[in-house]
This record gives sequence, C-alpha cells and structure tokens, in this order.
Amino acid sequence: MVGWTVSGANPDVWARGLNPDGTSTGRLAAQALSQTTTGRQEHFAVAASPWGEVSVCYTDDNDGNSFDQVLLGLGTTNSTWLMSADELRRLKARATTAR
Repeated sequence: MVGWTVSGANPDVWARGLNPDGTSTGRLAAQALSQTTTGRQEHFAVAASPWGEVSVCYTDDNDGNSFDQVLLGLGTTNSTWLMSADELRRLKARATTAR
C-alpha cells in the first residue's frame, strides 16, 4: 500500500494497493481516504501488520483547527479494504502456524 497527498488549495490524502512488483492488478484501487473534502487533509502515514492489517492516519484541518484521525479497517489488506472477522481469524491463525 502506498499513500500520498494531492496538493492544491484543499490538499487531500489518497491510497492505493500494490503488488510486490509494483503493479496494481487485483489490489485496492486508488481512492481518497478523507471523509471531508473541505480544508486541508495531509501528513499521510500508513503501516501494515504481519497479518496484512493496514492502518492509515492523516491530519485534517477542514475547520481551521487541526484534527488528527487514524483509520483502521477491520482486517484491512492490500487487496481489500474490509474483511470479515472470520477471514481475519483465519489469516492470523495461518501466520501463527507458519512460524
């Protein structure tokens, strides 16, 4: 997963899933992450767990007072934004068994 800020009068944060070879086939399509479109959304950061969970955060200044927001989709992976709890348990069990 990669993320970036689109600059301009009202910066916005975006993310996209990528394969190890840099292609995006079958991965999360590029999409804006912020829930508010006014003001500045910037300072994007992304982290991934060993189980494929992805969390993102960014700063939102849509009302003139900075607000930091962290988004963590349950079981978020590089190819799907949401995953069922059962799928997440199976993924974690598989990672534990592989150790």
